[in-house]
Amino acid sequence: MFSREIQNHHLILSMTPVKLKATYNQQGYVVVPGLIDPECKPALEEASERIIARTRAGLWPHRRTVGKQFPPYGDENPDSWGVQHVMHPDLGEPAFVQWYTSSKLLAAVTELLGCKETDLQMGASEIYY
Repeated sequence: MFSREIQNHHLILSMTPVKLKATYNQQGYVVVPGLIDPECKPALEEASERIIARTRAGLWPHRRTVGKQFPPYGDENPDSWGVQHVMHPDLGEPAFVQWYTSSKLLAAVTELLGCKETDLQMGASEIYY
């Protein structure tokens, strides 16, 4: 299916799906070129800027603070290096949900993991900056 999704989305990849899978299996991670469609990128960037600003202003409590890698984070440090729960409805930023559940991303994930969409569960939804 991943190969079909690549063709359907007109991706130009420097790595074939077989090479992507081999890299993932060898390194435990892989960068998938072209996974974010150019027309979706501005909405994701704008949503990211809004939630980063909201978090730094203290209006979103779910964050990772400078100097602490693991929870509890507390409020003693005003700066943060990550926003947690970016798909939470209270943030009001549907761009993340739309991308996270896009057919292109799901096709890449199921190919790399060797599973079906019905086997997947939503995981961490954080942005690090």
